[in-house]
Amino acid sequence: VTLKKFPLDTLIPDGKRISWDSRKGFIIANATYREIGLLTCETTVNGHLYKSNYLTHRQTNTIQDVQISTPSPVKLLRGHTLTLNCTATTALNTRVQMTWKYPGKTKKRASIRQRIGQRTSVAIVFYSVLTIDKVQNRDKGLYTCNVKSGPSFKSVNTSVHIYDKAFIKVKHRKQHVLETTAGKRSYRLSAKVKAFPSPEVLWLKDGFPVTEKSPRYLVHGYALIIKDVTAEDAGDYTVLLAIKQYGVFQNLTTTLIVNVKPQIYEKAVSSFLDPTLYLLGSRQILTCTIYGIPQPTVTWYWRPCNHSHSKARYDFCSNNEESLILDPDSNLGNRIESITQRTAVIEGKNKTASTLVVADSRISGIYSCMASNKVGAVERNISFYVTDVPNGFHVNLEKMPTEGEDLKLSCTVNKFLYRDITWILLRTVKNRTMHHSISKQKMAITKENSITLNVTIKNVSLEDSGTYACRARNIYTGEEILQKKEVTIRDQEAPHLLRNLSDHTVAISSSTTLDCHATGVPEPQITWFKNNHKIQQEPGIILGPGSSTLFIERVTEEDEGVYHCKATNQKGSVESSAYLTVQGTSDKSNLELITLTCTCVAATLFWLLLTLFIRKLKRSSSEIKTDYLSIIMDPDEVPLDEQCERLPYDASKWEFARERLKLGKSLGRGAFGKVVQASAFGIKKSPTCRTVAVKMLKEGATASEYKALMTELKILTHIGHHLNVVNLLGACTKQGGPLMVIVEYCKYGNLSNYLKSKRDLFFLNKDAALHVEPKTEKMEPDLEQDKKPRLDSVTSSESFASSGFQEDKSLSDVEEEEDSDDFYKQPITMEDLISYSFQVARGMEFLSSRKCIHRDLAARNILLSENNVVKICDFGLARDIYKNPDYVRKGDTRLPLKWMAPESIFDKIYSTKSDVWSYGVLLWEIFSLGGSPYPGVQMDEDFCSRLKEGMRMRAPQYATPEIYQIMLDCWHKDPKE
Repeated sequence: VTLKKFPLDTLIPDGKRISWDSRKGFIIANATYREIGLLTCETTVNGHLYKSNYLTHRQTNTIQDVQISTPSPVKLLRGHTLTLNCTATTALNTRVQMTWKYPGKTKKRASIRQRIGQRTSVAIVFYSVLTIDKVQNRDKGLYTCNVKSGPSFKSVNTSVHIYDKAFIKVKHRKQHVLETTAGKRSYRLSAKVKAFPSPEVLWLKDGFPVTEKSPRYLVHGYALIIKDVTAEDAGDYTVLLAIKQYGVFQNLTTTLIVNVKPQIYEKAVSSFLDPTLYLLGSRQILTCTIYGIPQPTVTWYWRPCNHSHSKARYDFCSNNEESLILDPDSNLGNRIESITQRTAVIEGKNKTASTLVVADSRISGIYSCMASNKVGAVERNISFYVTDVPNGFHVNLEKMPTEGEDLKLSCTVNKFLYRDITWILLRTVKNRTMHHSISKQKMAITKENSITLNVTIKNVSLEDSGTYACRARNIYTGEEILQKKEVTIRDQEAPHLLRNLSDHTVAISSSTTLDCHATGVPEPQITWFKNNHKIQQEPGIILGPGSSTLFIERVTEEDEGVYHCKATNQKGSVESSAYLTVQGTSDKSNLELITLTCTCVAATLFWLLLTLFIRKLKRSSSEIKTDYLSIIMDPDEVPLDEQCERLPYDASKWEFARERLKLGKSLGRGAFGKVVQASAFGIKKSPTCRTVAVKMLKEGATASEYKALMTELKILTHIGHHLNVVNLLGACTKQGGPLMVIVEYCKYGNLSNYLKSKRDLFFLNKDAALHVEPKTEKMEPDLEQDKKPRLDSVTSSESFASSGFQEDKSLSDVEEEEDSDDFYKQPITMEDLISYSFQVARGMEFLSSRKCIHRDLAARNILLSENNVVKICDFGLARDIYKNPDYVRKGDTRLPLKWMAPESIFDKIYSTKSDVWSYGVLLWEIFSLGGSPYPGVQMDEDFCSRLKEGMRMRAPQYATPEIYQIMLDCWHKDPKE
């Protein structure tokens, strides 16, 4: 027998490693790779060759991996089938033994199937599948799959949990309210969930599925992931868990708060703009509109600019000393009127508007509003550059010069916005504009808020005409700005009168105007002469603009004479003259002299009484400053609103039942109020029905308008009763109806209109009046101008709450009954005028004793009642003066300039002393029978200046010297006098 190895080797037994056993065959001990291959065993018997082929290979014991395909732990409901698949991966030529170890093995509850799976070129996969039907609680525990190949051994195990029924348990991981911050890349909302079988998951935000809200919401397992968090992501999030086949449901709600870093909306806009300039002395409102969660706190800061720095800029201001916290009571920088905050929901966001009101802009600097919350802080810097130059850039030509005069140009710029200021002359040469510098920056004058560059060109000629421009560079944009002035040098021309004066005749006590208009280059100066004596402006002698007109008020015999005007300039002069003849005589008949003497005596007594009254009113302010009310009270000591709150209202004394008040026709109407005539039954405990006037609000009036009328009511109750004021009779304040203020009804109109209607029925004494036939035509109680409704409320910046009512001063604008007609037909005398004056003085004395300042004492605010009694109205109440020609605009307000004292016009000071001045003007109105004060005088800044310099009105037509002296005493230059 021979053992051969393909292809040509023969293995010969050596008795050691290779041996022959006739019963077994060839034995190869410790086979090596040499024996691996095709081996052939051959023998020859009886000439026949017998072969046996053997293919030998090497067996390994390499177990590469063992796994149980179902992840651990394995969860099952009781009664379900458990199937575990154990997979063993080995190297080629490896044999394995796979066994299971598990609870209940001794009872052989499991069936096990094994098979060889996929075979690859490098590995073999073996499977062992364990199956237990209808598992019970005893089947739970650790299941182990063991794999053995020769000396190699590996195992893997898994836990099996058996549950009696389906369940869901869910709770918060932390707390039920969570916070995050807007701007985070992502935020994860999750809950602790224990459930079997695995439930379906649905997330809701504020009751709606989140997948419908935004693609930024992602559901991952039981968690919700929010991408790019915004403030809109805040809300209530609910996770819904459901095992529908077993009817098991659970939910859990979590509140998410998204905190937002403060944002200042104006900051985004202001960063693209040049700094704003604020006019010197102006009132300014600075606002920061802020949004943030939680609601930010707002703090205002102030950093002043260094005014000594001639080239101060924004950067210099911002790097100045440390910022200082502002509050309304601080004395830092400009005077602060108020710092307020108001919160409102705008576009679905809770926004806060913080407002800083600067009462008087004086100092340049940086205002900063800082908003901060737990997330962070943001600051907005407001460049507060005060300018005394409108728009920050202004050029001025003093006057257009003539040949031989000096050309004076001035350029002023705000020093915080502009630099490199120069004057240039623009010349056009061959269609090109050439710039010729005529000044340098070093010649400029630097002030607190501005830089001024003045240029003077001496003795100009016609060749100096052209376009002059001031050039400055904007600090922020670098842009060069030009402000141009066209200068045309004119030839000198001698004066020329447009029309010569002509002789004319005027009646005594009338007014006249002389005109002297002249042309010339330069503009001629006009000088007036009377009888070769130069005329100066004085009371009754008024020179118009440029002295081109001469107005003589109430001509007297002394005004007769030769008047001539002279127009003069560098080229010469021209003049014209005329004779003014005064007709009439001032002689009186004996009866008139006697009457006038008696009147003078009465006027003297009246003057003495008024003098005592005026001295009593003009006591030192320290004696009367202690307890002023409302309008009346000193607002520097106690705010007006607070003063009005302190005033009591005694309902037991003033309340009147609405059902006893019958409203009638409307007497007036205003922005939010109206006045109606009414009949009051039993008012002031009277058994009769009395005609009254009722002030009330329109429908839809606001709380502030209600407060204004209530304030007026409280003031009237405090002032009390007096014959010569319009008195309060009662009020309806209780719930169940509108607020109504009941006052006296005066049917004869205001004194101004009444006196105008009596100009043809005025006599010096009663005897002369008795011989006059009464006129048959009926007089209207009001002139046409009073047929138009007027609103009684003050709108100047110094006023307090407006009454908001529009009313005719007579509280009626229709014809009265027959007794009214008879009253208007009656003549009036000097005695009546003195009586009216004295009654007003008594009424004002009473108001002064009640610490009341009127502020608008005039004949239009005096009403005429029965028995020739006059009553002061609108004392301390506000008026609407926009449609009244007696009120003149001054700045942003309209003021009754003709009746105002100089300290009220220039310093906004109102006191009893200023009421005395107004009383003097009222006397002038009375004794001119309703004339308009300062006739022929234009109400402008020039009037105010002349008034301050001492200009006063001449005596009115019917005033005696004593009465006129009272007027002059009221108009003393020094209020203390």
